[in-house]
Amino acid sequence: MWTGIKDFQNPATLAEAWQAARATGATYIAGGTYLVAEQPPDVGTLINIRPLLAAKIHGDDQALELGAGVTLQQLAAGGPDGLGELALAAGYSCASQNIRNQRTLGGEVAHGRTDSDLLVLLYALKARLTLATPDNAEGSLDSRDDGDLIGAIKVEREALAKAVVERFALLPSARPFVVVAGACRGDQLSLAAGGSTGRITSAQLAIDRLDTKAVAAVAEALAEPFNADQYGSREYKQAMIETAIRRIGARQC
Repeated sequence: MWTGIKDFQNPATLAEAWQAARATGATYIAGGTYLVAEQPPDVGTLINIRPLLAAKIHGDDQALELGAGVTLQQLAAGGPDGLGELALAAGYSCASQNIRNQRTLGGEVAHGRTDSDLLVLLYALKARLTLATPDNAEGSLDSRDDGDLIGAIKVEREALAKAVVERFALLPSARPFVVVAGACRGDQLSLAAGGSTGRITSAQLAIDRLDTKAVAAVAEALAEPFNADQYGSREYKQAMIETAIRRIGARQC
């Protein structure tokens, strides 16, 4: 039982939710799978945003817009919108279908889990965020603040069609200790790496340099925040990242 919770609010609009969350000790809850598991002691007020979040996937020929209320199970199930690698990444990000039915895309992004296949893929896709602020501002994953309320996530269809995720884990159902995503965008390969590390890293690589020493240099940069742990040394993980980059390039570029 989460005994620290003293108030549970149901705002009528996202604007009201955004304002309510400015109070000390207040935080948003939608799916709640991370929040309830962690039960942060400094949280005393929950702002229920689940009924307010769009849970639809739509778009045009250029881009897909994913409502922040879309569940990971909706993504994993695919559908008519050509979700491609997003569906696979959502399934790997959470092995339990029951939890995927509860966990939202907005929550996955906001939680910032560095070993989330889905979040690493969104970094590689250079996803754009629509924030539920008074001016409906847009932002990037890198520029997002912890208190931001995410309304939707947009990805380019062209990049998604040429996106690949390579993961290294003890089991298919286990969280990866190294996960690399790549998306071909014109003459560039957009890359992101995560896993058992403190932050997700990103890099660009010219497609015509995939067979050169540039791959090793990019892998070294992506591996910079990794440390030695029970899964292996930083150099070992760097080698995995380099292998993943070459695999991604061979498959999609």
